[in-house]
Amino acid sequence: MKSIQLAVVVALAVTTCPAAAAAQTVTAESPHEVTFSPQILDRENHCIVGFSVTYPKEVAPHSRHVRITTLWSEASQDNPWPIPSLGAPDSFVHNDDGTITFSGGVNESVGGCDPELTARTLAIGPCADGECPPARFVPDEAAASLGLHEAEY
Repeated sequence: MKSIQLAVVVALAVTTCPAAAAAQTVTAESPHEVTFSPQILDRENHCIVGFSVTYPKEVAPHSRHVRITTLWSEASQDNPWPIPSLGAPDSFVHNDDGTITFSGGVNESVGGCDPELTARTLAIGPCADGECPPARFVPDEAAASLGLHEAEY
């Protein structure tokens, strides 16, 4: 009986997660713009969710306040996000348009891709250090269906 229940749970988890999403490439409205976007990475029985940032390759080092809130727990993290970002080499994609996308912020594992548990918001705040170029949030339809949205800072 337990193996049948487990099979049903696994089948539901696999069918409810959207297709795997590679790092979303966002076209900047200006050559000096920074964009934040939600991301979903589909795995066999869970999803990894979070937010990526895309910035010009030659951007001056700076950091911007960013608040990420997990809705089910109401837990918030409000920290300066350094740009260029710091992370493992495989967290960076060098885009054809001269920008870099950092996906190291896509790191929250959620079993079964349950929208109640994947729901998060990102709020773009003021410049924390350096000269910050304009920044904006770029929504994604698949991520929005799992509750990843922008919030006011």
